[in-house]
Amino acid sequence: LRVNDVIHRGFPAGPPGRLRFALDIPKGARLQLACAIDPRLHERPGVEFVVKVKAGSREHVVWTRLRDPISRPEDRAWVPVDVDLAKQAGRGRELVLETRGYEQAGDPEHAWWGTPAITVARRAPLTIVYLVDTLRADHTGVYGYARNTTPELDAFAKDAVVFDAAIAHASWTKPSVASILTSRLPGQHKAVQLRDPLDPSNVTIAQRLDERGWATGAAIANSVIYGAESEFDRGFDVFAGLHGEGDQRSKLVGADVVVDSALAFLRSRQGMPTFLYVHTMDPHVPYEPPPPFDRMFEPFPTEGHPARDPRTDFKEPLDRERMIAQYDGDIAFGDREFGRFVRELKAAGLYEDALIVFLADHGEEFLEHGRWLHGRSLFDELIRVPLLLKLPGNRAAGTRVSEQVQGLDAVPT
Repeated sequence: LRVNDVIHRGFPAGPPGRLRFALDIPKGARLQLACAIDPRLHERPGVEFVVKVKAGSREHVVWTRLRDPISRPEDRAWVPVDVDLAKQAGRGRELVLETRGYEQAGDPEHAWWGTPAITVARRAPLTIVYLVDTLRADHTGVYGYARNTTPELDAFAKDAVVFDAAIAHASWTKPSVASILTSRLPGQHKAVQLRDPLDPSNVTIAQRLDERGWATGAAIANSVIYGAESEFDRGFDVFAGLHGEGDQRSKLVGADVVVDSALAFLRSRQGMPTFLYVHTMDPHVPYEPPPPFDRMFEPFPTEGHPARDPRTDFKEPLDRERMIAQYDGDIAFGDREFGRFVRELKAAGLYEDALIVFLADHGEEFLEHGRWLHGRSLFDELIRVPLLLKLPGNRAAGTRVSEQVQGLDAVPT
């Protein structure tokens, strides 16, 4: 079910609905799931969601909530649920998910349970693709940039293998990301125009790992990827397209919002083999870093020269330098959030064993060859991207690879 561009794989649940699962509940277990009302039915009366655990002949209510989209706007979305099952631990239990409503003979897909899982604290494989949209390799410290835009990425590089000649398969997002996730060239996966879907004959890394029992999640700020017409969600348990102000699609969804969503997914799948795709939007145009990053590098924007978008703000030669400074400020903001992401992985005990691929889908032009933005040419500033690979146990940390590699090398790796 897609609600506000956030997709959960799950179960339609009436009301009335009663789903029963026979299982053993280990010590320290938690139930992680989400619940939602179908957006077509948000003007209908609310639904009560109930979680029970049955031991022998007795049923215990462990969680219940009324979701009422009419009176509570926050209920017009997938609502996460986290239930402590410590008191219900034991063998031969039955988990019961119930829905109750005022309209008992309603649509069987009125209410939904999303991606239910029982989690425990234990070691398990973790693979992460962390993609920064529009990030030029030569604007990062790892690749020799003079400005201090990426101190967190520079620190991460000490634990990783750095590829000095990584090439994207396109100079804009959709075909490049499709190649990264499928290991196929644009002419094969066919997602080459703005409205093109990912051809169903292509199998993504999410599908491959889902078939092998992995939990699969994505936190994405770019609507080109999460839009329903693109069909990039195949194989994902949770595919979160993140909105901006007013719950609207926006190119200004910050990396902080994406990192929060990504970390929430990891917490909801603790102890499971997990694949996570993270797609942040900084430093994509408009170049609008939040304070203090908007005043990190000179020259600063001035009245009449906001330096947000070259299509409207390039009025004098100095505007180019202003836009580069704001672009670099966006990189620095995104880098701070990547550092927070890494620290949270370490705090949760997930970092050491994780395989993390950090890369970009393409770069950006600032008149080096007479053009702005991206998607218009194939010079190095657009297709040479950062690519760092942190292996489990930090194997080969500090290695630099000079041979050319490509976006489609990520999946087989």
